[in-house]
Amino acid sequence: MFDPMDTDAAEALPCRTCIQPAIDHSMQLTLLLRDATAYAARLRTRFADERSHAPPPTPDSSARSN
Repeated sequence: MFDPMDTDAAEALPCRTCIQPAIDHSMQLTLLLRDATAYAARLRTRFADERSHAPPPTPDSSARSN
């Protein structure tokens, strides 16, 4: 059982107010990563659709790209 008078235990377990900013920051990063992943998936789908409708490259333009 936790004893509030035990200073060793209190130092070993940081209080919630001390670690809450780190928890909040971690949650923000998690949400940002989720949004970025979803956005990247939408871009991949969009560019794949555009690529499928594009005309094939001409022999002249493919020679220049090499």
